[in-house]
Amino acid sequence: MPDLTAAQLLDALRPAADHGYGGPLSVLEHSIQVAMLAMEDQAPAPVVVAALFHDVGRLPGIGSPDSHADDGANWLAKHFGPAVSEPVRMHVRAQRYLCAAEDGYFDGLHPLLQRMVTAAGGALSETEAERFIALDHATEAAYLRRWDDRAHTPAGELPPLELFLEVIEEALQP
Repeated sequence: MPDLTAAQLLDALRPAADHGYGGPLSVLEHSIQVAMLAMEDQAPAPVVVAALFHDVGRLPGIGSPDSHADDGANWLAKHFGPAVSEPVRMHVRAQRYLCAAEDGYFDGLHPLLQRMVTAAGGALSETEAERFIALDHATEAAYLRRWDDRAHTPAGELPPLELFLEVIEEALQP
């Protein structure tokens, strides 16, 4: 696949406006909320881009809901380095890590997310948690997961995708 411009990458995300995933928001609305939280926390450009595209693997032609983290990461790896793709790949497992690492994390999740964590195997064991957080980009994946967990509220009008052009261009730089 040829390299895409920042505008073309945003265009690839636009169909997410027509896809839901069981919550009150479209995938696009949720993704913008996650990216805005990353920007509010002054995350570096690659992490903001990972936040924006973390669910791109849910879109038809890119991936499927059951493997959206790997599918999205594989798609992103064609355009960005591992600082963008790997937090996306790890963001689902990061939820199980946070359940093990932070008291009260699981109890603070929406009941739907609690069921998903339980179905995925529950909290990581202490050894698994230690191995996870030692991986490159695991800390960024944990931040992404926290933003992901918070971004499920209908918020009215969201900023346009073009707000993210500069940060995508920065993340595209070698």
